[in-house]
Amino acid sequence: MIRISFIIPFFNGKRYIEECLDSIYAQDIPETEYEVIVVDDCSTDGESLDLVSAYLKKHNNMRMVKNEQNIRVGGSRNHGIREAKGKYIWFVDQDDKIEPNCAGRLLEICEKNELDYLSFDFTDFDDNGKIEPHRLITQNTEVMTGLEYAHKVCEKSIWLNQWDTNVWHQIYRTEFLRAHYIYFSEVSYFDDMIVALKSLMYAKRMQTIPEVYYHYRYNEQSVLHTEVGTGGRTLFDGSINAGVVLADLSLEVKEIDSYFSEHFEECAMFRVNTFTKALLRIPYKEQKKFYDQVFLHPDVMYKAWPYMSRKNKVLATHPWIARTLHPMVNQYRKMRS
Repeated sequence: MIRISFIIPFFNGKRYIEECLDSIYAQDIPETEYEVIVVDDCSTDGESLDLVSAYLKKHNNMRMVKNEQNIRVGGSRNHGIREAKGKYIWFVDQDDKIEPNCAGRLLEICEKNELDYLSFDFTDFDDNGKIEPHRLITQNTEVMTGLEYAHKVCEKSIWLNQWDTNVWHQIYRTEFLRAHYIYFSEVSYFDDMIVALKSLMYAKRMQTIPEVYYHYRYNEQSVLHTEVGTGGRTLFDGSINAGVVLADLSLEVKEIDSYFSEHFEECAMFRVNTFTKALLRIPYKEQKKFYDQVFLHPDVMYKAWPYMSRKNKVLATHPWIARTLHPMVNQYRKMRS
């Protein structure tokens, strides 16, 4: 019986993949009780693929599945969910690592309490060996529903440190994700958010423990710190795209919990209107990337439209306005500084 599937989205990850895989293979359960699924997102680096192939030859419980096209982290995780044979899933990023000899304890908690998901803490570290202090993201709770946790612990601070939308410091029951159609966004850099929020809304049995089992690497070369910065694509994802995700979720959970349905609607309205200042400050090249996304995703814009202010509707659909105002905004900022 496969108790857990480790799912690793992989793209040209030669720099850190060995450290990641070594941490997974330093566990306290037999290899027959878990599987390691590396999802290759069309890697172009042969050396990276060779490193993974070396592990495939050594471990019968490991396999690589390949995406037909580059679908980023969210799409790769979705591929992994569809491929997983384990009762539980743990998403691990290629440049991170997990605590040694922890899988047995975590699975024991999940299985004993019949959890839909278990949440735990993490630390940040960098290539220089610097480790950030324990964040205390989670609290020590009894088994409860996700909605009970959301009301008792999070409430309207759901975006703050009482809760965290990263999925890698959770272990999820595979059938729970599939049954509620909880999958990652394949068009947004902020792919974790919908999975984290839907899991919280639908979980019948969840638990959090304030112990560190995941180590997140602050990697300046990762997508998060290179492609996801202050550019136009990020601006579209973090405002309009994220707002639409929240709007859809608001409607989906309306009959489950009116409080959070209204809260997500408020958050959606806030999100879709946050692009204004940033759009007027970024250079024309990045503005163009923003508008490229606007015109490439008319379905997203259609959903965002009712939540957008009149001023922002005009700005979102007329690139020449942003281009014209950009030098004036920058000049005004210089005068104020």
